[in-house]
Amino acid sequence: MSRQRRGSCWVPAISVTIVNAHKRKGHSAVFMCPITNKITKLAAILYVDDCDLLHIDMTCEDSVYLTFEKMQDSVMNWGRLLIASGGSYKPPKCFYHLIGFQWSREGEWSYVDYHDKPEFEMLVPMPDGTVATIEHLAVSTAKETLGIWTAPSGSADGPLLAMKEKAQEWVDKAKEGTMKRSDV
Repeated sequence: MSRQRRGSCWVPAISVTIVNAHKRKGHSAVFMCPITNKITKLAAILYVDDCDLLHIDMTCEDSVYLTFEKMQDSVMNWGRLLIASGGSYKPPKCFYHLIGFQWSREGEWSYVDYHDKPEFEMLVPMPDGTVATIEHLAVSTAKETLGIWTAPSGSADGPLLAMKEKAQEWVDKAKEGTMKRSDV
């Protein structure tokens, strides 16, 4: 058995420990069923070295500033836990969406665009004691995570562009005669 495979059994144990420590600090998404008022909490979605931290609290109405403050606290706490376990954020791979809504007089809702506001700059802790900023995306901007393109708004622009680029690469390889058996 390779050294890497033997060591990989520790990943779930460390991940569970980090998630539990994160939840003990009060960081999680709080979902409430509107019919039964049953509450459930979810701190993160993990897969190998990818992690989606979640922050929402359906039991209260926080301002966007308080929500951002809680998100920032959550991100810093998670980062310190990663550093304590020998890992760290990789800022070029990190991003976040701050989602807010506004309602018209007719009761129609729309997203509020916060991504270009400097007061919502998210910082992540680094192992050397410094902090780095991470990308703040508009709710309509899709990113690929775990092989799936998603945007909070449901916009398909990102996935369609990615599919078009992959198709064009395939066509270019076919024209050049450089296709491999695995490309077909």
